[in-house]
Amino acid sequence: MLNKKKKLILAITGIMAMSTPILSNAQGTVRTIEGYNRVETSIKTALEQNTKVDYLILASGYSFADSLSSVNLLNKYPNSKLILVSPKTNISNELKKIKPKKVLLVGGSDTISDNFVNQAKKLGIETERFSGVDRYKTNEKTLDGFNKVGVADGRNYPDALSASALL
Repeated sequence: MLNKKKKLILAITGIMAMSTPILSNAQGTVRTIEGYNRVETSIKTALEQNTKVDYLILASGYSFADSLSSVNLLNKYPNSKLILVSPKTNISNELKKIKPKKVLLVGGSDTISDNFVNQAKKLGIETERFSGVDRYKTNEKTLDGFNKVGVADGRNYPDALSASALL
C-alpha cells in the first residue's frame, strides 16, 4: 500500500512540474512563472513580455476545444496574446495594461460569457466573437484566411495539442 502511495505522489509531482511554464535565457537563468490555477498562470504569462499587443484572445481555460482553436488566431494575428479565463475572471486590469486594439473571444456565450465583452467595451475596446453551434464550427470560424490547415480528432485533446505546434 505504501509503495502505491509513493508512486502516486511521484506521478502527481511530475505532472505538476511539467505543467508549470518555465522561462530561460542564453545565460542559463531559469525563472518559473506560475499562478494559483491555470487562469492565473495564463494571465501571468500573457503579461510577462511585450504587454502592448494588437489583439488579446480570450478562451475558456476549461474548454480544451475552444482554447486549441485560439491557436489559429494566434497564428493569424502575430502581435497577439492569449489569456485563458474562467466564468468569474475579471480581466479589466489586464485590459488596461495590455491595451489591445481588439479582444477576440473564442467560443459561445455559454463557454465565455458576455461579461468579457462588457469589460472590454467599458474601456472602449472593440470585440469579436468566434463561435459556432459546436466545437467544429467554432474552429472553422477561426480558420478564415488560411490556405492550409492541420486536422486532428476534435475529441482527442493530447493529439490536437501536439499537432498545434505544427500549425
